[in-house]
Amino acid sequence: MATWAYTFDTDLDVVLQAAHNDELEPLVLLLSKDHSGKPLSSCPEYARFYPDHRRYIHLISVKLRALGGHRMGNLLRLGQGPSYLTVVKSVAEHLKVTFAQDDGIVALEQKLLYHVMSGCYQDLSESEQKQLTAALTADENSTAQASSTALVAVEQGDYSKLSAQGRLLVATMVSQAVGKVVGFSLESWNTVNTVVGQSWTQLNASLTATMVRLTALMQGLVGRPSYQILVPCVLHIASLRLMQAGTKLEAPDPAALAHQAAPQ
Repeated sequence: MATWAYTFDTDLDVVLQAAHNDELEPLVLLLSKDHSGKPLSSCPEYARFYPDHRRYIHLISVKLRALGGHRMGNLLRLGQGPSYLTVVKSVAEHLKVTFAQDDGIVALEQKLLYHVMSGCYQDLSESEQKQLTAALTADENSTAQASSTALVAVEQGDYSKLSAQGRLLVATMVSQAVGKVVGFSLESWNTVNTVVGQSWTQLNASLTATMVRLTALMQGLVGRPSYQILVPCVLHIASLRLMQAGTKLEAPDPAALAHQAAPQ
């Protein structure tokens, strides 16, 4: 494909635009492994602005979508890749994740995250499973009830039962595992740490076994070479979307702030 035709994709580009450079780095590293089309490194914007990835987000977007489409399909689309929603559905089918055709991007991504975490959970020892459920419920008031809820969540793949902080932790863990696969370690997630309520470094230390299993699961992804790049990219973007939403879930109520500021 000699040239890329870029069009804005709401399901993908809004997440990329809200991401920091260190959050975009795993995507750039993964997409740089693809040699089936025009490499990122051959683009003038890449050569000029690297490693400021935010300056060429459109290249990341179009490269990812083009990789997700068949070569002939992209030709018929005048060089454009498929929609990002189509790419995610393709990844879900590849991983044998059950979904409805009318699922939106958020529902699809969360099913993918749950599928990966559930596979990791089944490979943990009983004590390691307890450590994971304890970490997922560390922000809850009722430990016994919360641990039971977390257990159901990871065994059945229904993370809607978890608190916002628990879902945020799942997203952080999956994203960290993607980073480890491509040889990149995200040093800190300041906003995520604030919402989770604990230091990610401390959590990571207590969840070493989980991260080892999760990283091994990522490395074991098989299929066409394009899927070996697409799957971790899609999982990382799903994690970023959940983290970006999660950092807003605990925002103070403006009405409550106004009440506190009112003279007594």
